[in-house]
Amino acid sequence: VTETRRAAPGGEESGARGGVVVGVYLDGAEHGWSLERDGFKKMQAAAEKGKFDALMLWKFDRLARDFEQSVIVKAFLRHEYKLKLHCVEGVSQDDDDSFYGAMIEQMLAVQAALFSRNLSSDTKRAKKQRAIRGEFNGSIAPIGYLLVTAKDATPDVPAGLYIVLRVAVIVRRAFRMYATADFSDQQIADWMNLQPVIQELRRGKQPINKEMVRDMLQNRVYTGRVPHAETIYNG
Repeated sequence: VTETRRAAPGGEESGARGGVVVGVYLDGAEHGWSLERDGFKKMQAAAEKGKFDALMLWKFDRLARDFEQSVIVKAFLRHEYKLKLHCVEGVSQDDDDSFYGAMIEQMLAVQAALFSRNLSSDTKRAKKQRAIRGEFNGSIAPIGYLLVTAKDATPDVPAGLYIVLRVAVIVRRAFRMYATADFSDQQIADWMNLQPVIQELRRGKQPINKEMVRDMLQNRVYTGRVPHAETIYNG
């Protein structure tokens, strides 16, 4: 999301529209269904202070994924903050303030919403099949595991998760420490960071922190369950 003066779309067209880019807000890899995104909240805070008068997005579905949500958010930004909304790919009613522009904007929004729902359905169906087969639905292996992808798999080493025993010993001990109720997440993190095998594993990365320990302790992979969306498949 780029905030501009005088509705500049950025790039070569900025001069043509007389706009100046005064800020950029990013929501990379964040869920489009939520409005509690850091970039969105920063943009809204700046809009409340009147720091810009136009907003440029790559596509309107980057602003909000759901159609009804998108309509409400765009109406709020336009009426509450008096913003002009534009997108690099697509059509906006603010491009020429015409009925045609408003109609095309809404048609594209419906199309994007239908595509998103269809993609979500296809993704869940694929994950369900992987889960039924006992396969791991993720791209990053939990600590203590090695993930062999389909690309790297061989007849002797099929794709899947494999336990790294020397790291798994540390993970098991962390669970036992937690089970005693005598150690906080931070104390468990501090203990793990003192282990040479963890130091080797985390070389060049940030040390294990309490948030990582909390995520680890709640990861269902360690209890032998394969998660898929809101459903857990056993066996």
